[in-house]
Amino acid sequence: MTEINRPRDPEAEKWTIASMLINGATAPEVFATVQPDDFDDELGQAAAWACHDALQAGEPIDAKLVLRRMRASGGDVGELAREYIAELLEEIPTAAHARLYAIKVAEAARQRRLLELGLRVTHEASNGQGSEEILTRLLSDASAIVDRNSCRGDPYKDWQESLTNFDRMTYWEPGGNNSQLNRLNIGPEQLILVGAVPGAGKTALAMQLTFNILMENLETVALVANCEMPPGVLLDRQLARIAQVPYSVVRDRQYRGATLDKVMKASEFLLSQKPRLHFMGPPFTMARLKALSASVGASIVVCDYIQRFRPSTESTDQRQRVSDVMSDCREIAMQGPAVLAISAMSRQGQFRESSECEYACDTGFILQDVEHQDPKVDGRQLEAKCIKNRHGAMGDIELTFVGRFQEHIAPPEVSEWDEFAEYSGEASLA
Repeated sequence: MTEINRPRDPEAEKWTIASMLINGATAPEVFATVQPDDFDDELGQAAAWACHDALQAGEPIDAKLVLRRMRASGGDVGELAREYIAELLEEIPTAAHARLYAIKVAEAARQRRLLELGLRVTHEASNGQGSEEILTRLLSDASAIVDRNSCRGDPYKDWQESLTNFDRMTYWEPGGNNSQLNRLNIGPEQLILVGAVPGAGKTALAMQLTFNILMENLETVALVANCEMPPGVLLDRQLARIAQVPYSVVRDRQYRGATLDKVMKASEFLLSQKPRLHFMGPPFTMARLKALSASVGASIVVCDYIQRFRPSTESTDQRQRVSDVMSDCREIAMQGPAVLAISAMSRQGQFRESSECEYACDTGFILQDVEHQDPKVDGRQLEAKCIKNRHGAMGDIELTFVGRFQEHIAPPEVSEWDEFAEYSGEASLA
């Protein structure tokens, strides 16, 4: 059997610690990249913890402070601390490039954890554990390893830079300019919840919104996880909408002549989206969804629908499972993507299984029939009732679901409804 070498970078560990001893001001930059337990060397890890704890306590970091903290830990570390620090300061003359060395330390640590994960998977598989169980845990653990240092930047610095980033995307406009559909507030780091009874077209709405975002924002990437329909059916529905050919004609492949030309042209567009549109197949677990979202670099994630997904946690209570799925959706959104979560509804018009759905989302809408249907209108008349908007004004959406084209049509805005419009630059703050 091939001998397996343990990934480690002793030189990078020494230079990272020495940089903080020489210039304590490098510590915030270092710990935005690496964590103390990423250091493989026992003395190096103890020194890293000493620097980290001093930084958290607001104490100035220097060799004397680190030595005192290391000695306080006792044991072999305390006895060898003076010799270790003296050797570092004698060998390494500068604090330059601290972050570059920290990146090397973090990479070696990730490699070690991936190696340990691989060995564990090998052991579990050789002992007969179920492949689905192993795969789910593997994806979750691997994603956690990769994401370990991804959110350790300086939030104040990020916020400060955002103040003058006037091109920063807040919300996409999936309905085009001035459409009521834009009230859904779909944008980075947002969790949007849409609920409806069967047949109201909630999946059609989710796919329409997703494709419109892809069409108008060429840098976006979508991940669709639909536990009810295979990708081919979802693509057929979008083909009908974009080509404006009845879905039944597309489904049964009954198009000919000029209709065939429309279908082929629309299909070329759909095929061009392949690099930016990804589908997740079974098993439908949130661990897989989180891992795949990170893997493909998703800008928008569709979870359709939440009652059918298995959460990362283990629970036998269905209400708790749905709450846990929403917590998983929130974790995905905090990594950057917009999450469009679709929910089934109870006969009483509430989110099925858990009211936690409403509490967890940023924006929530319920699709419901308009009481008096106008027979002259082509389609099912709906109202998307806004039940929550964490970041703005509450605004319902008028919709007409044209089932034969799998399309929701919304009217344009007739007046300013955004409570923050007066601060957009058109009015003075004075």
